[in-house]
Amino acid sequence: MKKLIVVFILLISSGTSAQWVQLSNGMGTNRVVTSLTYNGNYLFAGTYSGVYRNVNDTWSRIGLTNKSVTALASISGNIFAGLSDSGLFVSTNSGFNWTQTSLGVTGISYLYANGNNLYAVTNQYCLAVSSNNGNNWTYLLTNELINTVAASVNKICVGCLDKIMVSSNNGANWNSTDVYNTVLSVAIKGNYIFAGVGSNGLYVSTNNGIQWQTYATDISTILAFCVSGNNLFVGKSDYPQIAAGTYLTTDNGHNWINLNQGFYGLPAISCLLIVNDYIYAGAKNNYTDYNAVWKRPISEIIGIQSISTEIHTKYSISQNYPNPFNPSTKIKFSIPENRKLKTDNSVVTLKVYDILGKEAATLVNEKLQPGTYEVNWNAANYPSGVYYYKLTSGDFSDTKRMILIK
Repeated sequence: MKKLIVVFILLISSGTSAQWVQLSNGMGTNRVVTSLTYNGNYLFAGTYSGVYRNVNDTWSRIGLTNKSVTALASISGNIFAGLSDSGLFVSTNSGFNWTQTSLGVTGISYLYANGNNLYAVTNQYCLAVSSNNGNNWTYLLTNELINTVAASVNKICVGCLDKIMVSSNNGANWNSTDVYNTVLSVAIKGNYIFAGVGSNGLYVSTNNGIQWQTYATDISTILAFCVSGNNLFVGKSDYPQIAAGTYLTTDNGHNWINLNQGFYGLPAISCLLIVNDYIYAGAKNNYTDYNAVWKRPISEIIGIQSISTEIHTKYSISQNYPNPFNPSTKIKFSIPENRKLKTDNSVVTLKVYDILGKEAATLVNEKLQPGTYEVNWNAANYPSGVYYYKLTSGDFSDTKRMILIK
């Protein structure tokens, strides 16, 4: 082994830091939050009474006071705010001042930023796109009742009143699928496209919207998606079959983990945002004290922790502990320095398979610096039995066996 550079451990307490905590100081507990964004080291929340900025978990209303802010998005140093009846505004100084953009519409219902592109869903039945901070706009899908949009590289997905539309060439052509229910939210994760279709549940496509499969009808009325690696978080309302709150799938909708620990009243979650080490959830419920913004450590949910940057000369993966386990277990593994090219960090995957060889969960799928890591697998929603976990990176692959007993 090479010289020890530094060692650090991330400790997750069993108290409130491992649950949702309501951030209501300066905002109140009954403030409806429509949207969240992050810019310039500040967290911003859109509400029906203006834009709030968070500093050290305390909110202050800083702009568009008493305006109904329905959407927020950030590109570089600019923050965009969509208003329900007054068009689109931009701030270049962390929300202190706001200027109306050239987008000639009366209202905005949703904003989405991808790279330099800003997508605006307007109340005039069209999708507007700007690539120069809102100075000029291109209009797509005119005369469509659009609710939401997501984009990635050349791909655009929009959710409409009763259909899902997908373009794989920046809006030049579209695949359209009738779903006969309101599409409340959409997301793109690699080759996967997700749509929350009212009470119908989750729709999933892997071929640019040509075909769709329906998963998780009990995870219905999905209001928000948030993607982090192979992790897909959803925020939902309380209708019809399952409680509101947040849920996580690591296998694209086949299995779900309840993440509602710490909530009281189970708020309907309108928006989700991951910033640094935390996931934030904006809540929207009528006349309740569990609105505002909620916060939770992301490492406690996803489970991967860097526990040492001691440089190893070879890959290794340890036996999970405890084993047998119920319902959670930890897996430790080490990533060596790449001798051929130190700056080339191979993608590391750690996947779990059932006894038949079917993939059950993806725990890690990202580039990692050399060091030692520990990941937690919560198998609360999986049946008892023998499982295998496999670490893969470059030409390396190793598999070990573990037992879940409930």
